[in-house]
Amino acid sequence: MDTENNNPYQTSVSTNPPALPRKGHSKLGIASFVTAIVGGLLFLTLGVSLGYMELNTPGGIDETSKVVILMGLGIILALFILLISLGLGIGGLIQKERKKIFSVLGVVFSFLILLVISIIIIPSLF
Repeated sequence: MDTENNNPYQTSVSTNPPALPRKGHSKLGIASFVTAIVGGLLFLTLGVSLGYMELNTPGGIDETSKVVILMGLGIILALFILLISLGLGIGGLIQKERKKIFSVLGVVFSFLILLVISIIIIPSLF
C-alpha cells in the first residue's frame, strides 16, 4: 500500500509528465501548400499563354491590348500569392505542437518557384 498519499489503489507514482501528442496539421502550413500550388500553376498558365500568343501573332503581341495587360497583372498577382505562401509556410513552421509537413512543402515549393521565376525574369531586364 502506498503510504505517501494514502491511496490504496495507486501502486506507483510517476514523476514524468505524459508526452503531449502532436495535434493535427498546421492550418497555416496547409494554406501555404495550397497557395504555393495555386500561385505556381497561375504563373505557369499565364506565362505559357503569353508565350504562345507572342509566337503565333505576326509582329508579336500588342502590349497595350486589354487581354495582355490583364495577363500581366495576373502574373504579378501570382508573384504576390507565392510571397504570401512563403510567409504562411514560415508561420506554420513556427507553430508548436503541430505537424509541419505542409509548412515545409509550402516553403520549399514557393521558394523554388520564386527562384525559377527570378532566374527567368532578372536576366531579361538587362
